[in-house]
Amino acid sequence: MIDQPIVELSNVQIVLLAIFDLGGETNSIDIEDIAIKAFEYAPEKFSWRKFKDKIDLRVVSYAIKDAMIPKKGPSLISGNNKHGFMLTIDGLNWARSFITTSETIKSSSYRNKSISEKIILEKNRLVSSTAYLKYISGESGNITLSDFQDFARVNEYFPVHALHRRFALINNVVKDDENLLSCWQFLQDKFIKEDQVAK
Repeated sequence: MIDQPIVELSNVQIVLLAIFDLGGETNSIDIEDIAIKAFEYAPEKFSWRKFKDKIDLRVVSYAIKDAMIPKKGPSLISGNNKHGFMLTIDGLNWARSFITTSETIKSSSYRNKSISEKIILEKNRLVSSTAYLKYISGESGNITLSDFQDFARVNEYFPVHALHRRFALINNVVKDDENLLSCWQFLQDKFIKEDQVAK
């Protein structure tokens, strides 16, 4: 856990760390869970003005909105209030770099083994998929829609928000593997419509 409130960080940054700590690298996190965690980190920033023991959900909502649609730079969070929020690749990179360099946080508290295990399992699944094996064998032209759907674990009945959640997870899994990343980019270009791409 955090030793002291992170008063030097912005609300957006605290929310990013809260989502990361709750497993937002691989799962969508409910806004109420994010609010509770952010309040634990910096109660003076996320409480009502008069009643300091009450969590102000509006402040959390504003921080999430600012992270999703920043004035400068890329989006750091994807999702919505109904289905929860995940870190984008840029949000994940920021959280990891902060945890590595900051003296205000015990980095070991953020190394969630269950998250790491999920990443490893998902990566192993992807590299053994038919789509990936065809791609690295030079048979990318033979990759079918069914192969893609198996790779991404989606189908034609998935709503857009569910597609975004799956694609965001795959983005996070493949980002450090050159071959997987190349394969995923190829599959996106070939099979994913523009309005389905996770932001």
